[in-house]
Amino acid sequence: MDKLKHTFHGLYKQAAESVMAPLADSRFHERGVLTPGEFVQAGDYLTQACPTWSWEAGEEKNRRSFLPGKKQFLVTRGVPCLKRAQAIQENVAEREVSEGGEDGGWVETCAVVSEERAADIDISGPPARCSQKGSPAPSEDAPDIDDVPDIADISLDDPGAQGVLVAAAAAPAQPGSNIVRTRTYDLSITYDKYYQTPRFWLTGYDEAGQALPPKAVYEDVSAEHAHKTITIESHPHTAVQAASIHPCKHADTMKRLSEAAAAAGKDVTVETYLVLFLKFIASICPTIEYDYTMSA
Repeated sequence: MDKLKHTFHGLYKQAAESVMAPLADSRFHERGVLTPGEFVQAGDYLTQACPTWSWEAGEEKNRRSFLPGKKQFLVTRGVPCLKRAQAIQENVAEREVSEGGEDGGWVETCAVVSEERAADIDISGPPARCSQKGSPAPSEDAPDIDDVPDIADISLDDPGAQGVLVAAAAAPAQPGSNIVRTRTYDLSITYDKYYQTPRFWLTGYDEAGQALPPKAVYEDVSAEHAHKTITIESHPHTAVQAASIHPCKHADTMKRLSEAAAAAGKDVTVETYLVLFLKFIASICPTIEYDYTMSA
């Protein structure tokens, strides 16, 4: 999607949302979407299971009437990003393991699992690695990046899209210091009324806490999707220009993943929707170490 097409789509979406009623009846199992009430249910489960995530009210003028005043969107702050996505890809290449001769090779990948392995995703119980101090946990098993929606390219060259996005590479605070400064992110999840799904937002900072330009987001997004799923838009609740993973095919992806899990006897409920959603998002942002890991 070129810049002009994206602009027109944004205007159409805004007009449509102004007249359309919020989804009232559950279509979770049929279409992979959520009602506003189900979004709140899923958010409550996430915040209770992992206190690194919390509800925010946002700016009063930007609040959505179909959501509770104090539960407009979810946020987790100061999430470390120790590596660039390219480093992950290089590590994967180095970890290739050949078995069974020329015709039986396989590749052990890092931080990615396939849709066929959705049955292995654990979506019950307390968080495995959510510390009392709220430090996020590294991601290990996200759905395959082939499940990520591919939208057309978005230009991030717009001077007006100077956002608070990704930050500089990890580096020691001072020569000889054991303190390592890293890129950090504030991550948020909003409810998209038009697509009737959660939407994921990224706001990043360098090692000095300063905002960097939008193009830097590419360095922490899988190369396959950096120019296909990331848009720069105004955050609906804070009005800050931020990077967002476009939700145009989120519902289809979530439906497929939940069906695959259900076929293996895993009951994906409205409450656990965001846990599965975050594992899906981790395949796009494999180096951002937010907490979503659950254990029985």
